[in-house]
Amino acid sequence: MIAASALILLFVPLTCGYLFYSQAESADDFTQLPLAVISIDDPIEAELANMMPLSQWSQPDYVIHVWATWCGLCKKEHPSLIKAQQDHPLPIIGVALQDQPKKVRGYLTEKGNPYALVLDDIDGELSERLGVQATPQTFLVSEGEIVFAHAGPLNDNEWAALFSRLETQIAKRLSSKNDH
Repeated sequence: MIAASALILLFVPLTCGYLFYSQAESADDFTQLPLAVISIDDPIEAELANMMPLSQWSQPDYVIHVWATWCGLCKKEHPSLIKAQQDHPLPIIGVALQDQPKKVRGYLTEKGNPYALVLDDIDGELSERLGVQATPQTFLVSEGEIVFAHAGPLNDNEWAALFSRLETQIAKRLSSKNDH
């Protein structure tokens, strides 16, 4: 009985890790999907629904955070996300999954906006391409490729570790460019 429990405890994390890795690897076209940009500060601009694919994002390294105002875990995670954004200079792109722009704008105005950009994924197409199965879900992107994915809410320490991982990825890339 103990051996079976140990096998299950070993198998489940390995399987989940593989699923996240394989989902991230299959998401190579996620940057080409144009999505409406939700303007938090300007409701008039928000109604114009500027379309933008992530391939137009000017920074090579960023975090994608898939969330929703209707998601209880997202609301619980939000203070840690605000702190992470304040502690680390890397941009976070929020993807509002199957949500209403007016609710997104109201929530971020009231609770604080940690995002450099908020995209409206009303039909869930970007989230599907990323392999999102639940919210919140977080992806580290370096030069247009997903290098890490995490499903579920993150606390302060986990956000710090996530940003540290991305900063290490950036340092490695810069080091290899300097070596050539």
